[in-house]
Amino acid sequence: MNEAKQYEQTSARENLDVLTRKQLPASIERQLIQIPRDTWSQHPNYFGKAKFFIDYHNSLKQMSAALVNNLEVMLDSPKPDFTLQEVIHQGQGFIQTAHHHHYMEDHFYFPHFRRVERELGKGIDLLDGDHKSLSNALNDVQERISFPNGQVDPNFSLGYLHERAVKLDNILKRHLDDEEEIIIPIFLKYERSY
Repeated sequence: MNEAKQYEQTSARENLDVLTRKQLPASIERQLIQIPRDTWSQHPNYFGKAKFFIDYHNSLKQMSAALVNNLEVMLDSPKPDFTLQEVIHQGQGFIQTAHHHHYMEDHFYFPHFRRVERELGKGIDLLDGDHKSLSNALNDVQERISFPNGQVDPNFSLGYLHERAVKLDNILKRHLDDEEEIIIPIFLKYERSY
C-alpha cells in the first residue's frame, strides 16, 4: 500500500484536524524520536536550533495571545489604553511573522526532516496539513484588519475579528505544541547537520 493511501486510511480513524485534536495521533506518537520534552533543555544539542525554535514558537504564542487579549479589552472597555489602529498594526506584524516562519519550515526544514528521518513522514504530513489550516486562519484575520487607505470598513465588526483571532490562537497553540514534539527531537539528534 502506498504511503498516501495509508495516510488517508489513518486520517479516517484518527483525528488529524488541528481545529479539534487534543494531542498528536497515536500512530504519529509511536514514530517520534524518543527524547522526552522535560529533558530537552538538558540535552547537549539544545542550545542551537532546538532552543531557537522553542523561543520563536513562544514568541508567536505571545503575539497571538496579545492580539486576542487586546481585542477583548477593546470589546469590554469603553476607553482602552490603545487604539484600534495599534491593535491592527500589532496583528499585521504577528501575521507576517507567522507566515514567514511557516514558509521557512515548508521550504527548508520539512523537506530536510523528510530526508533525515523518513519514518516521521506522517508527522511531517500532519504539520503540512496544519500549515494549510493555519494559513487560512492567518489570512482570515488579515482580511479583517486590512483597510484600504487606512480607513476602517464601515462593516467592520470587532466581535467577529475577536472570534477569528481566538480561532487562530487555538490552531496556533495546538500546532506549535505538536510541531515541537515532532521536530525538536530531530534538532537534538542532528544539530550538527543544520
